[in-house]
Amino acid sequence: MLARVFPELALQIKDISALWLLALLKKYPTSQRLAAAPKSALKKLPWANLDVAEKLRAAAASSIGTLTGTLAEALVREQVQQLETCQARVKRLEKLLIEAYQALPTSAHLHVQSIPGIGDATAAVLVAKMISIERFAGAAEGRGCGDDGFKSRRGAVYRGGAPLKEAE
Repeated sequence: MLARVFPELALQIKDISALWLLALLKKYPTSQRLAAAPKSALKKLPWANLDVAEKLRAAAASSIGTLTGTLAEALVREQVQQLETCQARVKRLEKLLIEAYQALPTSAHLHVQSIPGIGDATAAVLVAKMISIERFAGAAEGRGCGDDGFKSRRGAVYRGGAPLKEAE
């Protein structure tokens, strides 16, 4: 839908869910609104990179977007609200995941966090996929755990939902 309202946006911005961009789209949901925005108003937006906002404003001034008016504004604001809701839900779920991980009884799974760059959230996901770190004799056996396209169901190994035959 943004492609019809402000197609040039995709050429300028890589992360459509960036907080500053969502704030910008809330205030100026269409290319027409953004093109008419005064520079002083852009400076007041939270998290705004003024150089990028100015480039967006210039692109908005010559936009080829075909969806305009109050309907377009309402649709963009609705989409922004959905993204914000999703971001909040992800944060809540990540917090719950970390709480569940931290509530595990002390065991060898704590060694996962000794790997540089592994924080609570990543450790929680890895431990959940490994089930038990004791299953692995060493690092080579645990490498890629959960990333090989196989699924485990009650001890049986499946590929794409179908049980693997012994020959595989």
